[in-house]
Amino acid sequence: MTEYHSGTRVHKSNFLARNRIIAALSDCTVVVESAAKGGALVTAQIASSYSREVMAFPGRAGDEYSVGCKCLLNEILPL
Repeated sequence: MTEYHSGTRVHKSNFLARNRIIAALSDCTVVVESAAKGGALVTAQIASSYSREVMAFPGRAGDEYSVGCKCLLNEILPL
């Protein structure tokens, strides 16, 4: 799903625009991996703003791509 015409060059800002559409069409967003400031967190935030359910896997301890998921889980289930 995208707003861009076929053949449009890939650019990182296009992914967030696409994910906005995916978040709107989905019942829930599941984040499996995300760095502390990863695009998956932005997508989760967008999904939440659309009143969609957001879920996350905790990931491996010490893995830089688990930090974002742990942040989401701490928001949902604060320690």
